[in-house]
Amino acid sequence: MTNALITVKGYQYINGQEDVIELTAKGMFALKDGKYYIRYNESDESGGQTDTLIKVDNSQVLLQKSGVTESRMVIEEGKQFTCLYKTSGTGLMLDIKGEKINNKLSCFGGTLTLEYSISNSNILLSQNKTEITVKEV
Repeated sequence: MTNALITVKGYQYINGQEDVIELTAKGMFALKDGKYYIRYNESDESGGQTDTLIKVDNSQVLLQKSGVTESRMVIEEGKQFTCLYKTSGTGLMLDIKGEKINNKLSCFGGTLTLEYSISNSNILLSQNKTEITVKEV
């Protein structure tokens, strides 16, 4: 794995309102067996740590978090997957429907853009767009 600077910019749309969160972290990046791997750690306000692993495999993206936040989200265009999202011991079953994946990663870094919706019990909670930029350091 190569040292990298990872920037994640998340857009969340709820009832016409936009919320934007941006995170920059040192992490690792690799291309192995035709799959891209991005790994970084993030901290919350109380100092709790979450390890994030993103695996890009052709048309499917896996976002796995472990630590303070725990989840295993699968995003694939036109498909819906259910995941358990846990924070502070509380869990919620979420349906993740992939809408668009734009993979511009190369062995030197690049960008990955994910568009997806999140629902629970057939109730739309949010529309989401996540832009991930990877730069070798």
